[in-house]
Amino acid sequence: MASRQQATDMLGTHLLAAEFTRRGFLVAAASRNDAGADLFVTNQRLSAAWTVQVKTNDKRKHSWALREDFRRVQSDTHIYVFVKLNGEQRPDYYIVSSRQVAKDAIDRERHTRTSWRSYPLSRAAIYRENWSLFGEPFTELTGASPRSTSLPSEMRPRNEVPATAF
Repeated sequence: MASRQQATDMLGTHLLAAEFTRRGFLVAAASRNDAGADLFVTNQRLSAAWTVQVKTNDKRKHSWALREDFRRVQSDTHIYVFVKLNGEQRPDYYIVSSRQVAKDAIDRERHTRTSWRSYPLSRAAIYRENWSLFGEPFTELTGASPRSTSLPSEMRPRNEVPATAF
């Protein structure tokens, strides 16, 4: 049985995947063994791709725990999305480059001589809804926008009948 934190993490990952899809990106979940990546995201043209590390907290917490090796992967294409659940309301998404997370994260030694790493909400706040790190999902396509609900004609299967035909 999943722990409360594991269930929270899964919820945040699935809500984020749905948000990427709503915005027009292609998204796939990584296997649980993929260190540092929870989601793989690409634009519609497959001309840009990102690995996404998802960190989720509920509304009572004000920071996100980080893995011990979080500074190992610093890349323009590796992005952290800190998800703050808000009960029944839409979550807040804080979208931060891995390089920025490496700079801004807090390392602390606990009294038990173990280290603790986190990314505080106070530092994440300026990156709220920072979707620009991913660019436009329909880059170079005509007749589509991030809010479009259908694919441009050149991307539709040949046997698909346009919705306007009904």
